[in-house]
Amino acid sequence: MLPLAVTLLLPLGATGAPASSIAGRPASSIEWQGWSPGVFEQAKASHRFVLLDLEAEWCHWCHVMEAETYSDTKVRALVRRRYLPIKVDQDSAPDLAARYGNWGWPATIVFAPDGTEIVKRRGFIPATGMAALLQAIIDDPTPGPSVVAEPESQPGGKQLDPAARKAIQDRLDASYDVEHGGWGEGHRLVQAEAMEREIHRALAATAAGPEAAEATKRAKQTLDGLRRLIDPVWGGLYQYSDKPDWSSPHFERLMTIQADGVRTFALAYAAFHDPRDLQAAKDIARFMTDFLSGSDGSFCVSMDADRSAQVDGHVYAELSDEARRARGIPRVDKHVYPRENGLAIEALAELASVSGETKYLAQALKALPLLEALQASDGSYAHAGQPSLEDTLAMGRAFLALSEATGDPAFLAQAARIGGALDRFRDPQGLGYVAQSQGPKIGVFQKPVRDVDDNVAAARFANLLFREGNGTEQQARAQTAMRLISSPQELDRPELLFGTLLADDELRHAPLHVVVVGTGKTPSGAALLETARAAATRYKWIQVWDPAQPAGGGEVPAVPPQPLDVAYACGPNFCSPPAKTSQALQATLARQLASW
Repeated sequence: MLPLAVTLLLPLGATGAPASSIAGRPASSIEWQGWSPGVFEQAKASHRFVLLDLEAEWCHWCHVMEAETYSDTKVRALVRRRYLPIKVDQDSAPDLAARYGNWGWPATIVFAPDGTEIVKRRGFIPATGMAALLQAIIDDPTPGPSVVAEPESQPGGKQLDPAARKAIQDRLDASYDVEHGGWGEGHRLVQAEAMEREIHRALAATAAGPEAAEATKRAKQTLDGLRRLIDPVWGGLYQYSDKPDWSSPHFERLMTIQADGVRTFALAYAAFHDPRDLQAAKDIARFMTDFLSGSDGSFCVSMDADRSAQVDGHVYAELSDEARRARGIPRVDKHVYPRENGLAIEALAELASVSGETKYLAQALKALPLLEALQASDGSYAHAGQPSLEDTLAMGRAFLALSEATGDPAFLAQAARIGGALDRFRDPQGLGYVAQSQGPKIGVFQKPVRDVDDNVAAARFANLLFREGNGTEQQARAQTAMRLISSPQELDRPELLFGTLLADDELRHAPLHVVVVGTGKTPSGAALLETARAAATRYKWIQVWDPAQPAGGGEVPAVPPQPLDVAYACGPNFCSPPAKTSQALQATLARQLASW
Protein backbone atom coordinates (compact mmCIF):
# COMPACT_ATOMS: atom_id res chain seq x y z
CA MET A 1 0.00 0.00 0.00
CA LEU A 2 1.21 3.50 -0.83
CA PRO A 3 1.82 5.92 2.04
CA LEU A 4 -1.14 8.16 2.84
CA ALA A 5 0.61 11.26 1.53
CA VAL A 6 1.04 9.59 -1.84
CA THR A 7 -2.43 8.12 -2.16
CA LEU A 8 -3.88 11.56 -1.56
CA LEU A 9 -2.00 12.84 -4.58
CA LEU A 10 -2.90 10.25 -7.21
CA PRO A 11 -4.17 11.92 -10.40
CA LEU A 12 -7.78 11.32 -11.31
CA GLY A 13 -8.19 8.00 -13.06
CA ALA A 14 -4.92 6.61 -11.68
CA THR A 15 -6.76 4.08 -9.52
CA GLY A 16 -8.25 2.40 -12.59
CA ALA A 17 -11.81 3.62 -11.95
CA PRO A 18 -13.37 6.12 -14.35
CA ALA A 19 -12.25 9.61 -13.42
CA SER A 20 -15.82 10.89 -13.45
CA SER A 21 -16.91 8.42 -10.80
CA ILE A 22 -13.95 9.35 -8.62
CA ALA A 23 -15.06 12.98 -8.83
CA GLY A 24 -18.58 12.05 -7.72
CA ARG A 25 -20.15 13.19 -10.97
CA PRO A 26 -22.54 11.58 -13.44
CA ALA A 27 -20.33 9.03 -15.19
CA SER A 28 -20.20 8.81 -18.95
CA SER A 29 -19.57 5.37 -20.40
CA ILE A 30 -16.18 6.45 -21.74
CA GLU A 31 -13.39 4.52 -20.07
CA TRP A 32 -11.14 7.39 -19.14
CA GLN A 33 -7.53 6.75 -18.29
CA GLY A 34 -5.12 8.82 -16.23
CA TRP A 35 -2.13 10.70 -17.62
CA SER A 36 1.19 8.88 -17.69
CA PRO A 37 4.43 8.95 -19.71
CA GLY A 38 3.34 5.75 -21.47
CA VAL A 39 0.23 7.26 -23.04
CA PHE A 40 1.82 7.85 -26.43
CA GLU A 41 3.40 4.41 -26.63
CA GLN A 42 -0.04 2.95 -25.97
CA ALA A 43 -1.59 5.19 -28.64
CA LYS A 44 1.04 4.22 -31.18
CA ALA A 45 0.58 0.51 -30.53
CA SER A 46 -3.20 0.75 -30.88
CA HIS A 47 -3.19 3.24 -33.82
CA ARG A 48 -5.20 5.78 -31.91
CA PHE A 49 -5.19 9.50 -31.31
CA VAL A 50 -4.83 10.79 -27.76
CA LEU A 51 -7.87 12.76 -26.57
CA LEU A 52 -6.95 14.81 -23.50
CA ASP A 53 -9.81 16.27 -21.47
CA LEU A 54 -8.04 18.70 -19.15
CA GLU A 55 -10.63 19.74 -16.61
CA ALA A 56 -10.96 21.16 -13.11
CA GLU A 57 -12.74 19.57 -10.18
CA TRP A 58 -14.55 22.82 -9.42
CA CYS A 59 -15.43 23.71 -13.03
CA HIS A 60 -19.17 23.90 -13.83
CA TRP A 61 -18.77 23.52 -17.60
CA CYS A 62 -16.48 20.56 -17.10
CA HIS A 63 -19.33 18.86 -15.25
CA VAL A 64 -21.75 19.71 -18.05
CA MET A 65 -19.38 18.42 -20.72
CA GLU A 66 -18.96 15.12 -18.89
CA ALA A 67 -22.70 14.70 -18.38
CA GLU A 68 -23.81 15.78 -21.86
CA THR A 69 -21.05 15.71 -24.47
CA TYR A 70 -19.25 12.55 -23.42
CA SER A 71 -22.52 10.71 -22.79
CA ASP A 72 -23.64 11.22 -26.40
CA THR A 73 -23.94 7.97 -28.35
CA LYS A 74 -22.07 9.21 -31.45
CA VAL A 75 -19.26 10.77 -29.42
CA ARG A 76 -18.80 7.58 -27.39
CA ALA A 77 -18.67 5.48 -30.56
CA LEU A 78 -16.02 7.67 -32.18
CA VAL A 79 -13.89 7.69 -29.03
CA ARG A 80 -14.07 3.89 -28.71
CA ARG A 81 -13.12 3.44 -32.37
CA ARG A 82 -10.06 5.67 -32.74
CA TYR A 83 -9.14 7.53 -29.54
CA LEU A 84 -7.29 6.91 -26.31
CA PRO A 85 -9.31 9.02 -23.85
CA ILE A 86 -7.34 10.70 -21.06
CA LYS A 87 -8.98 12.77 -18.32
CA VAL A 88 -6.82 14.90 -16.02
CA ASP A 89 -7.73 17.26 -13.21
CA GLN A 90 -5.55 20.27 -13.99
CA ASP A 91 -5.00 20.89 -10.28
CA SER A 92 -3.22 17.54 -10.16
CA ALA A 93 -0.92 18.32 -13.09
CA PRO A 94 0.91 21.68 -12.89
CA ASP A 95 2.93 20.98 -16.04
CA LEU A 96 -0.18 20.38 -18.15
CA ALA A 97 -1.97 23.29 -16.48
CA ALA A 98 0.91 25.65 -17.28
CA ARG A 99 1.18 24.35 -20.86
CA TYR A 100 -2.53 24.68 -21.66
CA GLY A 101 -3.74 27.28 -19.15
CA ASN A 102 -4.57 29.77 -21.91
CA TRP A 103 -7.12 27.31 -23.26
CA GLY A 104 -9.26 27.47 -20.12
CA TRP A 105 -11.11 24.62 -18.47
CA PRO A 106 -12.25 22.37 -19.89
CA ALA A 107 -9.43 22.29 -22.42
CA THR A 108 -9.63 19.68 -25.16
CA ILE A 109 -6.36 18.73 -26.83
CA VAL A 110 -5.98 15.99 -29.42
CA PHE A 111 -2.53 14.53 -30.13
CA ALA A 112 -1.13 12.26 -32.80
CA PRO A 113 0.58 9.13 -31.44
CA ASP A 114 3.95 10.86 -31.85
CA GLY A 115 2.94 13.56 -29.35
CA THR A 116 2.34 16.36 -31.85
CA GLU A 117 -0.76 18.50 -31.36
CA ILE A 118 -3.62 18.29 -33.85
CA VAL A 119 -6.34 20.39 -32.22
CA LYS A 120 -6.62 22.63 -29.13
CA ARG A 121 -10.12 23.76 -28.12
CA ARG A 122 -11.20 25.98 -25.27
CA GLY A 123 -14.25 25.55 -23.07
CA PHE A 124 -17.46 23.55 -23.41
CA ILE A 125 -18.00 21.71 -26.68
CA PRO A 126 -21.54 20.43 -27.32
CA ALA A 127 -22.03 16.85 -28.47
CA THR A 128 -22.69 17.70 -32.13
CA GLY A 129 -19.54 19.83 -32.31
CA MET A 130 -17.44 17.20 -30.57
CA ALA A 131 -18.65 14.42 -32.87
CA ALA A 132 -17.85 16.55 -35.91
CA LEU A 133 -14.41 17.39 -34.52
CA LEU A 134 -13.53 13.77 -33.76
CA GLN A 135 -14.65 12.61 -37.21
CA ALA A 136 -12.75 15.42 -38.96
CA ILE A 137 -9.52 14.41 -37.23
CA ILE A 138 -10.01 10.80 -38.33
CA ASP A 139 -10.59 11.96 -41.90
CA ASP A 140 -7.64 14.38 -41.91
CA PRO A 141 -5.21 14.44 -38.96
CA THR A 142 -3.35 17.49 -40.25
CA PRO A 143 -2.85 20.00 -37.42
CA GLY A 144 -5.57 22.64 -37.48
CA PRO A 145 -5.35 26.44 -37.16
CA SER A 146 -5.41 26.25 -33.35
CA VAL A 147 -1.95 24.69 -33.40
CA VAL A 148 0.50 27.54 -33.90
CA ALA A 149 4.14 27.31 -32.91
CA GLU A 150 4.96 29.92 -30.29
CA PRO A 151 8.07 32.01 -30.92
CA GLU A 152 11.10 30.87 -28.95
CA SER A 153 12.00 33.28 -26.18
CA GLN A 154 15.40 34.91 -26.29
CA PRO A 155 17.20 35.71 -23.05
CA GLY A 156 16.60 39.14 -21.63
CA GLY A 157 18.76 41.02 -19.15
CA LYS A 158 19.05 41.10 -15.39
CA GLN A 159 16.79 44.16 -15.32
CA LEU A 160 14.27 45.88 -17.55
CA ASP A 161 15.57 48.84 -19.50
CA PRO A 162 13.83 52.19 -18.84
CA ALA A 163 11.94 52.16 -22.13
CA ALA A 164 10.51 48.71 -21.43
CA ARG A 165 9.46 49.72 -17.91
CA LYS A 166 7.67 52.80 -19.20
CA ALA A 167 5.95 50.87 -21.97
CA ILE A 168 4.67 48.28 -19.50
CA GLN A 169 3.49 50.90 -17.02
CA ASP A 170 1.69 52.85 -19.75
CA ARG A 171 -0.02 49.65 -20.87
CA LEU A 172 -1.09 48.82 -17.32
CA ASP A 173 -2.43 52.32 -16.72
CA ALA A 174 -4.40 52.20 -19.96
CA SER A 175 -5.95 48.86 -18.95
CA TYR A 176 -7.58 50.22 -15.79
CA ASP A 177 -11.40 50.26 -15.75
CA VAL A 178 -12.13 53.74 -14.45
CA GLU A 179 -15.86 53.02 -14.12
CA HIS A 180 -15.78 49.78 -12.14
CA GLY A 181 -12.23 49.23 -10.92
CA GLY A 182 -9.90 46.41 -11.83
CA TRP A 183 -7.58 45.96 -14.78
CA GLY A 184 -8.09 44.40 -18.18
CA GLU A 185 -11.17 43.46 -20.14
CA GLY A 186 -13.79 40.91 -19.23
CA HIS A 187 -13.65 39.10 -15.90
CA ARG A 188 -13.18 40.89 -12.59
CA LEU A 189 -11.23 38.99 -9.97
CA VAL A 190 -8.59 39.39 -7.31
CA GLN A 191 -5.38 40.61 -8.98
CA ALA A 192 -2.92 40.37 -6.11
CA GLU A 193 0.15 41.63 -7.96
CA ALA A 194 -1.77 44.54 -9.49
CA MET A 195 -3.03 45.60 -6.07
CA GLU A 196 0.38 45.18 -4.47
CA ARG A 197 2.03 47.44 -6.99
CA GLU A 198 -0.75 50.02 -6.90
CA ILE A 199 -0.45 50.20 -3.12
CA HIS A 200 3.31 50.72 -3.49
CA ARG A 201 2.64 53.59 -5.90
CA ALA A 202 0.08 55.09 -3.53
CA LEU A 203 2.62 55.21 -0.70
CA ALA A 204 5.68 56.35 -2.66
CA ALA A 205 6.83 59.96 -2.58
CA THR A 206 8.20 59.50 -6.09
CA ALA A 207 4.55 59.34 -7.09
CA ALA A 208 3.69 62.39 -4.98
CA GLY A 209 0.68 64.54 -5.74
CA PRO A 210 -1.82 63.53 -8.45
CA GLU A 211 -0.16 60.19 -9.27
CA ALA A 212 -0.22 58.99 -5.65
CA ALA A 213 -3.80 60.17 -5.26
CA GLU A 214 -4.81 58.34 -8.45
CA ALA A 215 -3.12 55.13 -7.30
CA THR A 216 -4.94 55.34 -3.95
CA LYS A 217 -8.25 55.92 -5.73
CA ARG A 218 -7.70 52.92 -8.01
CA ALA A 219 -6.74 50.61 -5.16
CA LYS A 220 -9.71 51.58 -3.01
CA GLN A 221 -12.19 51.41 -5.90
CA THR A 222 -10.98 47.94 -6.81
CA LEU A 223 -11.15 46.78 -3.18
CA ASP A 224 -14.78 47.94 -3.05
CA GLY A 225 -15.55 45.86 -6.13
CA LEU A 226 -13.69 42.84 -4.82
CA ARG A 227 -15.70 42.90 -1.59
CA ARG A 228 -18.76 42.10 -3.72
CA LEU A 229 -17.25 38.69 -4.48
CA ILE A 230 -17.09 37.66 -0.81
CA ASP A 231 -19.82 35.22 0.27
CA PRO A 232 -21.76 37.07 3.02
CA VAL A 233 -22.82 33.80 4.66
CA TRP A 234 -19.69 31.64 4.87
CA GLY A 235 -17.01 34.07 3.82
CA GLY A 236 -14.60 33.11 1.10
CA LEU A 237 -14.00 34.72 -2.24
CA TYR A 238 -15.86 33.61 -5.35
CA GLN A 239 -13.60 32.95 -8.32
CA TYR A 240 -14.54 35.94 -10.49
CA SER A 241 -17.35 38.05 -11.90
CA ASP A 242 -18.00 37.64 -15.61
CA LYS A 243 -19.33 41.21 -15.74
CA PRO A 244 -17.03 44.18 -15.20
CA ASP A 245 -19.26 45.70 -12.51
CA TRP A 246 -18.48 42.77 -10.14
CA SER A 247 -22.18 41.77 -10.11
CA SER A 248 -22.07 38.31 -11.73
CA PRO A 249 -19.96 35.93 -9.64
CA HIS A 250 -18.90 32.45 -10.61
CA PHE A 251 -19.28 30.61 -7.36
CA GLU A 252 -16.29 28.25 -7.33
CA ARG A 253 -13.95 28.91 -4.41
CA LEU A 254 -10.34 27.91 -5.07
CA MET A 255 -7.67 27.97 -2.39
CA THR A 256 -5.38 29.91 -4.72
CA ILE A 257 -8.04 32.64 -4.97
CA GLN A 258 -8.64 32.66 -1.19
CA ALA A 259 -4.92 33.06 -0.45
CA ASP A 260 -4.61 35.94 -2.91
CA GLY A 261 -7.65 37.57 -1.36
CA VAL A 262 -6.35 37.35 2.20
CA ARG A 263 -2.96 38.76 1.17
CA THR A 264 -4.54 41.59 -0.83
CA PHE A 265 -6.92 42.76 1.87
CA ALA A 266 -4.29 42.37 4.60
CA LEU A 267 -1.84 44.54 2.66
CA ALA A 268 -4.58 47.08 1.96
CA TYR A 269 -5.38 47.29 5.67
CA ALA A 270 -1.71 47.83 6.47
CA ALA A 271 -1.60 50.68 3.94
CA PHE A 272 -4.96 52.43 4.38
CA HIS A 273 -6.10 51.32 7.87
CA ASP A 274 -9.67 50.76 6.68
CA PRO A 275 -11.27 48.22 9.08
CA ARG A 276 -13.39 46.90 6.22
CA ASP A 277 -10.23 45.56 4.59
CA LEU A 278 -9.18 43.72 7.73
CA GLN A 279 -12.68 42.27 8.09
CA ALA A 280 -12.62 41.12 4.46
CA ALA A 281 -9.29 39.33 5.03
CA LYS A 282 -10.71 37.66 8.14
CA ASP A 283 -13.90 36.60 6.33
CA ILE A 284 -11.90 34.91 3.60
CA ALA A 285 -9.60 33.26 6.15
CA ARG A 286 -12.67 31.99 8.03
CA PHE A 287 -13.84 30.15 4.92
CA MET A 288 -10.36 28.70 4.40
CA THR A 289 -10.22 27.22 7.88
CA ASP A 290 -13.91 26.26 8.18
CA PHE A 291 -14.41 24.64 4.77
CA LEU A 292 -11.06 24.14 3.02
CA SER A 293 -9.03 22.52 5.77
CA GLY A 294 -8.88 19.01 7.19
CA SER A 295 -8.81 17.87 10.79
CA ASP A 296 -5.06 17.30 10.44
CA GLY A 297 -4.57 20.99 9.63
CA SER A 298 -3.87 20.52 5.92
CA PHE A 299 -5.57 22.72 3.34
CA CYS A 300 -7.73 21.50 0.46
CA VAL A 301 -7.90 22.62 -3.17
CA SER A 302 -11.38 24.00 -3.84
CA MET A 303 -15.12 23.93 -3.29
CA ASP A 304 -17.48 23.39 -6.22
CA ALA A 305 -19.81 26.14 -7.35
CA ASP A 306 -22.87 23.88 -7.43
CA ARG A 307 -24.46 21.57 -4.91
CA SER A 308 -26.08 19.52 -7.68
CA ALA A 309 -27.56 19.87 -11.14
CA GLN A 310 -30.78 21.01 -9.49
CA VAL A 311 -29.14 23.38 -6.98
CA ASP A 312 -26.58 25.39 -8.90
CA GLY A 313 -24.35 28.11 -7.51
CA HIS A 314 -26.84 30.91 -8.18
CA VAL A 315 -29.53 29.14 -6.16
CA TYR A 316 -27.17 27.99 -3.41
CA ALA A 317 -25.61 31.41 -2.86
CA GLU A 318 -29.01 32.87 -1.91
CA LEU A 319 -29.59 30.33 0.88
CA SER A 320 -28.97 30.90 4.57
CA ASP A 321 -26.40 28.90 6.48
CA GLU A 322 -29.12 26.59 7.82
CA ALA A 323 -30.70 26.08 4.41
CA ARG A 324 -27.33 25.37 2.80
CA ARG A 325 -26.46 22.73 5.35
CA ALA A 326 -29.89 21.14 4.91
CA ARG A 327 -29.22 20.83 1.16
CA GLY A 328 -25.67 19.62 1.74
CA ILE A 329 -22.28 21.26 1.30
CA PRO A 330 -20.87 21.44 -2.28
CA ARG A 331 -18.10 19.00 -3.02
CA VAL A 332 -14.68 19.90 -1.65
CA ASP A 333 -11.61 18.66 -3.51
CA LYS A 334 -9.63 17.24 -0.58
CA HIS A 335 -6.40 16.50 -2.41
CA VAL A 336 -3.42 17.74 -0.44
CA TYR A 337 -0.84 19.59 -2.51
CA PRO A 338 2.12 21.67 -1.30
CA ARG A 339 1.01 24.50 -3.61
CA GLU A 340 -2.34 25.16 -1.93
CA ASN A 341 -0.91 24.53 1.52
CA GLY A 342 2.04 26.83 0.96
CA LEU A 343 -0.17 29.64 -0.32
CA ALA A 344 -2.58 29.22 2.61
CA ILE A 345 0.26 29.22 5.15
CA GLU A 346 1.77 32.34 3.60
CA ALA A 347 -1.56 34.18 3.58
CA LEU A 348 -2.43 33.30 7.18
CA ALA A 349 1.07 34.22 8.39
CA GLU A 350 0.78 37.61 6.69
CA LEU A 351 -2.68 38.15 8.19
CA ALA A 352 -1.24 37.32 11.62
CA SER A 353 1.52 39.89 11.09
CA VAL A 354 -0.90 42.63 10.01
CA SER A 355 -3.69 41.91 12.50
CA GLY A 356 -1.58 40.90 15.49
CA GLU A 357 -3.90 37.91 16.04
CA THR A 358 -1.90 34.77 16.81
CA LYS A 359 -4.72 32.36 15.94
CA TYR A 360 -3.94 32.78 12.24
CA LEU A 361 -0.32 31.86 12.87
CA ALA A 362 -1.39 28.78 14.81
CA GLN A 363 -3.60 27.71 11.89
CA ALA A 364 -0.70 28.17 9.49
CA LEU A 365 1.73 26.16 11.61
CA LYS A 366 -0.70 23.26 12.02
CA ALA A 367 -0.39 22.39 8.33
CA LEU A 368 3.38 21.94 8.30
CA PRO A 369 3.89 18.37 9.62
CA LEU A 370 1.90 16.65 6.87
CA LEU A 371 3.89 18.45 4.17
CA GLU A 372 7.26 17.12 5.37
CA ALA A 373 6.60 13.81 3.60
CA LEU A 374 6.24 15.64 0.28
CA GLN A 375 9.66 17.33 0.38
CA ALA A 376 12.58 15.75 -1.47
CA SER A 377 16.09 15.56 -0.05
CA ASP A 378 17.17 18.57 -2.15
CA GLY A 379 14.41 20.75 -0.65
CA SER A 380 12.02 20.67 -3.62
CA TYR A 381 8.38 19.61 -3.37
CA ALA A 382 6.36 17.18 -5.46
CA HIS A 383 2.87 17.60 -6.86
CA ALA A 384 1.02 14.36 -7.58
CA GLY A 385 4.35 12.57 -7.43
CA GLN A 386 6.22 14.88 -9.81
CA PRO A 387 8.77 17.55 -8.80
CA SER A 388 7.00 20.88 -9.22
CA LEU A 389 8.43 24.40 -9.41
CA GLU A 390 5.08 25.96 -8.46
CA ASP A 391 4.75 23.86 -5.31
CA THR A 392 8.38 24.39 -4.36
CA LEU A 393 8.00 28.16 -4.63
CA ALA A 394 4.72 28.18 -2.69
CA MET A 395 6.37 26.39 0.21
CA GLY A 396 9.45 28.62 0.01
CA ARG A 397 7.27 31.71 0.25
CA ALA A 398 5.40 30.12 3.15
CA PHE A 399 8.59 29.63 5.13
CA LEU A 400 9.68 33.22 4.44
CA ALA A 401 6.32 34.48 5.73
CA LEU A 402 6.64 32.28 8.82
CA SER A 403 10.16 33.57 9.39
CA GLU A 404 8.88 37.13 9.35
CA ALA A 405 5.86 36.38 11.54
CA THR A 406 7.77 34.43 14.18
CA GLY A 407 11.40 35.52 13.98
CA ASP A 408 12.38 31.83 14.13
CA PRO A 409 15.67 31.41 12.19
CA ALA A 410 14.77 27.78 11.45
CA PHE A 411 12.09 28.98 9.04
CA LEU A 412 14.52 31.23 7.21
CA ALA A 413 17.00 28.35 6.96
CA GLN A 414 14.29 26.15 5.47
CA ALA A 415 13.40 28.87 2.96
CA ALA A 416 17.07 29.16 1.96
CA ARG A 417 17.24 25.39 1.46
CA ILE A 418 14.22 25.57 -0.82
CA GLY A 419 15.90 28.42 -2.68
CA GLY A 420 18.76 26.04 -3.46
CA ALA A 421 16.25 23.54 -4.84
CA LEU A 422 15.39 25.96 -7.66
CA ASP A 423 18.49 24.63 -9.40
CA ARG A 424 16.59 21.42 -10.06
CA PHE A 425 14.22 23.34 -12.33
CA ARG A 426 16.76 25.52 -14.12
CA ASP A 427 16.16 25.67 -17.85
CA PRO A 428 19.05 23.99 -19.72
CA GLN A 429 19.57 27.22 -21.68
CA GLY A 430 19.62 29.34 -18.51
CA LEU A 431 16.34 30.92 -19.57
CA GLY A 432 14.50 30.92 -16.26
CA TYR A 433 12.99 27.84 -14.64
CA VAL A 434 10.73 25.11 -16.02
CA ALA A 435 7.45 24.00 -14.47
CA GLN A 436 8.48 20.39 -13.87
CA SER A 437 11.81 18.65 -14.10
CA GLN A 438 10.33 15.41 -15.45
CA GLY A 439 7.80 14.39 -18.09
CA PRO A 440 7.38 12.57 -21.41
CA LYS A 441 10.10 13.47 -23.96
CA ILE A 442 7.99 13.16 -27.07
CA GLY A 443 6.38 15.55 -29.53
CA VAL A 444 5.37 18.89 -28.06
CA PHE A 445 6.49 17.70 -24.63
CA GLN A 446 10.13 17.83 -25.67
CA LYS A 447 9.86 21.59 -25.21
CA PRO A 448 9.75 22.48 -21.51
CA VAL A 449 7.12 24.80 -20.10
CA ARG A 450 8.54 28.06 -18.80
CA ASP A 451 5.74 29.80 -16.93
CA VAL A 452 6.28 33.54 -16.52
CA ASP A 453 4.22 33.78 -13.31
CA ASP A 454 6.32 31.03 -11.73
CA ASN A 455 9.49 32.82 -12.79
CA VAL A 456 8.25 36.10 -11.33
CA ALA A 457 7.68 34.26 -8.04
CA ALA A 458 11.14 32.67 -8.32
CA ALA A 459 12.84 36.02 -8.92
CA ARG A 460 11.11 37.67 -5.98
CA PHE A 461 11.68 34.72 -3.64
CA ALA A 462 15.37 34.24 -4.43
CA ASN A 463 16.05 37.97 -4.38
CA LEU A 464 14.58 38.37 -0.89
CA LEU A 465 16.66 35.43 0.30
CA PHE A 466 19.73 37.18 -1.09
CA ARG A 467 18.80 40.47 0.55
CA GLU A 468 18.41 38.70 3.89
CA GLY A 469 22.00 37.49 3.74
CA ASN A 470 21.62 33.99 2.33
CA GLY A 471 24.40 34.14 -0.24
CA THR A 472 25.06 35.59 -3.67
CA GLU A 473 23.98 32.32 -5.28
CA GLN A 474 20.42 33.36 -4.38
CA GLN A 475 20.95 36.60 -6.29
CA ALA A 476 22.13 34.57 -9.29
CA ARG A 477 18.97 32.46 -9.10
CA ALA A 478 16.83 35.59 -9.11
CA GLN A 479 18.72 36.87 -12.15
CA THR A 480 18.21 33.54 -13.94
CA ALA A 481 14.45 33.97 -13.59
CA MET A 482 14.73 37.58 -14.74
CA ARG A 483 16.31 36.49 -18.04
CA LEU A 484 13.01 34.86 -18.95
CA ILE A 485 10.79 37.57 -17.46
CA SER A 486 12.60 40.31 -19.40
CA SER A 487 12.74 38.38 -22.67
CA PRO A 488 11.40 40.53 -25.53
CA GLN A 489 9.00 37.73 -26.47
CA GLU A 490 7.58 37.54 -22.94
CA LEU A 491 7.25 41.31 -22.65
CA ASP A 492 5.25 41.30 -25.89
CA ARG A 493 2.56 38.98 -24.53
CA PRO A 494 -0.99 40.35 -24.12
CA GLU A 495 -1.05 39.50 -20.39
CA LEU A 496 -0.84 42.36 -17.89
CA LEU A 497 2.69 42.35 -16.52
CA PHE A 498 2.28 43.58 -12.96
CA GLY A 499 4.48 40.80 -11.64
CA THR A 500 7.20 41.69 -14.12
CA LEU A 501 7.41 45.24 -12.75
CA LEU A 502 7.29 44.03 -9.13
CA ALA A 503 10.17 41.64 -9.74
CA ASP A 504 12.17 44.34 -11.49
CA ASP A 505 11.43 46.83 -8.70
CA GLU A 506 12.71 44.42 -6.08
CA LEU A 507 15.85 43.35 -7.90
CA ARG A 508 16.74 47.04 -8.22
CA HIS A 509 16.10 48.05 -4.61
CA ALA A 510 16.78 46.72 -1.13
CA PRO A 511 13.73 45.73 0.95
CA LEU A 512 12.40 47.66 3.89
CA HIS A 513 14.88 46.50 6.57
CA VAL A 514 13.84 46.94 10.20
CA VAL A 515 16.20 46.09 13.05
CA VAL A 516 14.80 45.82 16.57
CA VAL A 517 17.61 45.96 19.12
CA GLY A 518 17.05 43.77 22.17
CA THR A 519 15.26 40.49 22.62
CA GLY A 520 11.97 41.65 21.14
CA LYS A 521 10.24 40.05 24.13
CA THR A 522 9.90 42.97 26.50
CA PRO A 523 6.63 44.90 26.21
CA SER A 524 8.26 47.80 24.37
CA GLY A 525 10.38 45.53 22.16
CA ALA A 526 7.39 43.35 21.29
CA ALA A 527 5.35 46.43 20.37
CA LEU A 528 8.11 47.63 18.03
CA LEU A 529 8.33 44.18 16.47
CA GLU A 530 4.57 44.04 15.93
CA THR A 531 4.66 47.44 14.25
CA ALA A 532 7.48 46.35 11.94
CA ARG A 533 5.63 43.20 10.92
CA ALA A 534 2.54 45.24 10.06
CA ALA A 535 4.43 47.54 7.67
CA ALA A 536 2.57 48.14 4.41
CA THR A 537 4.81 46.11 2.12
CA ARG A 538 5.45 42.45 1.48
CA TYR A 539 9.02 43.26 0.51
CA LYS A 540 10.60 43.56 3.94
CA TRP A 541 13.26 42.06 6.17
CA ILE A 542 12.81 42.19 9.93
CA GLN A 543 15.69 41.41 12.27
CA VAL A 544 15.75 41.14 16.02
CA TRP A 545 19.29 41.79 17.22
CA ASP A 546 20.16 40.94 20.75
CA PRO A 547 23.75 42.19 21.14
CA ALA A 548 24.33 39.35 23.58
CA GLN A 549 23.45 36.76 20.90
CA PRO A 550 24.35 36.10 17.22
CA ALA A 551 22.27 38.05 14.71
CA GLY A 552 19.07 36.34 13.64
CA GLY A 553 19.84 35.90 9.94
CA GLY A 554 22.33 37.87 7.87
CA GLU A 555 25.24 39.93 9.10
CA VAL A 556 25.28 41.90 12.35
CA PRO A 557 23.38 45.15 11.62
CA ALA A 558 25.38 48.36 11.46
CA VAL A 559 23.42 49.94 14.33
CA PRO A 560 24.50 50.85 17.85
CA PRO A 561 24.07 48.01 20.37
CA GLN A 562 22.66 50.48 22.90
CA PRO A 563 20.08 51.42 23.94
CA LEU A 564 17.95 48.29 23.89
CA ASP A 565 14.30 48.19 22.78
CA VAL A 566 14.66 50.62 19.92
CA ALA A 567 14.13 50.05 16.21
CA TYR A 568 15.94 51.27 13.11
CA ALA A 569 14.79 51.31 9.48
CA CYS A 570 17.87 50.68 7.36
CA GLY A 571 18.78 51.09 3.73
CA PRO A 572 21.87 49.85 1.85
CA ASN A 573 24.10 52.60 3.24
CA PHE A 574 22.25 54.15 6.15
CA CYS A 575 19.94 53.60 9.11
CA SER A 576 17.31 55.92 10.50
CA PRO A 577 17.49 57.53 13.92
CA PRO A 578 16.31 55.12 16.62
CA ALA A 579 12.55 54.81 17.17
CA LYS A 580 11.61 54.13 20.78
CA THR A 581 7.84 53.84 20.40
CA SER A 582 5.44 52.23 17.95
CA GLN A 583 4.19 55.63 16.85
CA ALA A 584 7.72 56.84 16.12
CA LEU A 585 8.49 53.64 14.20
CA GLN A 586 5.30 53.95 12.15
CA ALA A 587 6.36 57.45 11.09
CA THR A 588 9.86 56.21 10.24
CA LEU A 589 8.49 53.33 8.15
CA ALA A 590 6.12 55.67 6.29
CA ARG A 591 9.04 57.91 5.37
CA GLN A 592 11.08 54.90 4.28
CA LEU A 593 8.31 53.54 2.07
CA ALA A 594 7.80 56.99 0.59
CA SER A 595 11.44 57.07 -0.50
CA TRP A 596 11.06 54.04 -2.82
